[in-house]
Amino acid sequence: MFISTTGTITVPDSSGIANLTGTVTHASGSKRVAGASSPVFTTELKPGDYILAGTIVRQVEGTNTDAVLYVSRAYTTSAGPITAKRITPEYGFPTKITIKAIGGAITISTPTDDNVSLASGSSLVLEDVKGVPPVVIVTGGNLTEVSY
Repeated sequence: MFISTTGTITVPDSSGIANLTGTVTHASGSKRVAGASSPVFTTELKPGDYILAGTIVRQVEGTNTDAVLYVSRAYTTSAGPITAKRITPEYGFPTKITIKAIGGAITISTPTDDNVSLASGSSLVLEDVKGVPPVVIVTGGNLTEVSY
């Protein structure tokens, strides 16, 4: 698939993404995610799923209550309450994604890195590394090409 657009791009596409019930809050430096407004983490998420909160993607390590879950890597910013989405790996994650900034610099968030800057004209190739699928959030109003 090839995408050329401006704005926010989420890979994979919507086939493996679902809204979570309620809202979430996370703190900078913490791996804990708190749910509000009747969350049901124990039925909507399982270890290995990914949670997309705003433009930040994290892998779910586990949850033992409907209102608290833990992710694999601490957040670098605080946010919330915000809506979140579940990204389920079984729905065919690509194993390789190529991103190219065309009309200016862009910012990329992946499960392993937040806020990676990519200068205009530069490309970045992300591949499945150590079982972490290349989930990508590209933000910024500049023209971006994404292929996978």
